[in-house]
Amino acid sequence: MIFSSSKLVPFGLALAGVLAAPMVFGAEDAAAPSSGTTSKYTYTNDIAPLIEKSCGECHHPAGIAPFSLTSYRQVRGWGKMIKEVTGDGRMPPWHAAAHVGKWSNDRSLSQEQKDMVAAWVDGGMPQGNPADLKTSEAANRSEWRIGEPDMIFEMPEGASINATGVVPYQYFETKTNFTEDVWVSAMECLPGNPKVVHHIIMFVSD
Repeated sequence: MIFSSSKLVPFGLALAGVLAAPMVFGAEDAAAPSSGTTSKYTYTNDIAPLIEKSCGECHHPAGIAPFSLTSYRQVRGWGKMIKEVTGDGRMPPWHAAAHVGKWSNDRSLSQEQKDMVAAWVDGGMPQGNPADLKTSEAANRSEWRIGEPDMIFEMPEGASINATGVVPYQYFETKTNFTEDVWVSAMECLPGNPKVVHHIIMFVSD
């Protein structure tokens, strides 16, 4: 970041790319069997909102996760594994130390939420009434999670990712060509192919 006592102009820094279509949490299999279910929790009222908030960022058709969790059928199919990985804290990934403070994008689950997922799975994973499924906020979400950026910069060249083998770190520098000091309030990268991007590290330097 560049700090100056002259002129500080707030803007969001972003890298241009292609983002997948917004995810929609559906209930396309309304006829899913519900006999033998004992859980007081249902997919439509309890599990779907939790999945969208804490898992939907990655688990959608063009996300970096290996499978989508955007419908009852998908979530039910992965139910036992979801119970396991949420129960032991592997998912959703969130590594910020709790004692540092609260984060607006905290996707971690409370113990009460973990217990709810476990009870839903153990209770037969009932769907509930499909009509109760709330409209997904993701359907109206901007392609930029930081909001519409004031400036967009593109990488000077594309990055090739091999299908197998070790992928070494690759370094790219994009010039801003600013003529005065500016204040960077937020920055985000939209990968051209989210399927092959696990993570990146971005810096703003003078």
